[in-house]
Amino acid sequence: MRGAWRSACVLLSSLAGSLAAEESAVHELTEKGYDKFVADNTAFVISFTAPWCGHSRALMPEYEKAAHSLAAQGLPVAHVDGTENEALATRLDVKGYPTIFFVRGDASIEFDGDRKAADLQRWALSKLKPVVPTLTTDAEVDSFVKGKKTALVLFVGALDPTSPLHSAFLAVAAAVEQPCAVSTVTGRITESSPALAMFKTFDGGAPVVMSGELSRSRMQTFAQVEALPLVVEYTSQVEGTHPDPRPRPRPRPRPRPRPRPRPRPDPSPSHSP
Repeated sequence: MRGAWRSACVLLSSLAGSLAAEESAVHELTEKGYDKFVADNTAFVISFTAPWCGHSRALMPEYEKAAHSLAAQGLPVAHVDGTENEALATRLDVKGYPTIFFVRGDASIEFDGDRKAADLQRWALSKLKPVVPTLTTDAEVDSFVKGKKTALVLFVGALDPTSPLHSAFLAVAAAVEQPCAVSTVTGRITESSPALAMFKTFDGGAPVVMSGELSRSRMQTFAQVEALPLVVEYTSQVEGTHPDPRPRPRPRPRPRPRPRPRPRPDPSPSHSP
């Protein structure tokens, strides 16, 4: 009887372990399966760890918690052993372990916050669903760009959330610092659409427009370049952030003063009168 009970306990324990393994929300990937995973998922979170790394081992329980929450909201979470898949780690420019990326298409954004489940989840969702309002009138465009140093607006003839352009712009909005929006207003910036416009308060205040091929990489580069002013006023604050590259002359050491020689005592004995 005891033997049967012990066997039943062992079986239940084994089943529980198998179920726990099956319930993991983290997809284990290798170099061979990565491209298919990218093709099957519009966006996902992926981590690279090393078994010998203590920070990597500390990450995994928090990563698993975040993965369950993110999977419930439609965002897959994957993991790669970087020591076993060095080519893939090099391909994604992994510089150390652990490293976590949000990937959408050909764009990857590295996580640099606290490695806690809540922080990972909040960051991943902000990249998955960046705030990109839809502007349908000139007044809404004016209100959106008002008071902002820079603002990025994609002008399209019709809004199509399923289009590759919309997906690429979401990837840009998740990566850049400027507020981003999509507008269906036609004829305001250019007669042709789609077009991307950077509104800014400097360089004369006129928006800069880019049209033609609007790929993710071109739009992101445009946003990063046009966010910088053509002329930077040189101030003490700028000097503090951009040190003078010219070599400064070393100060010459001052000559040390030579000590004065002390008078030597008279060696002849003194005689009292």
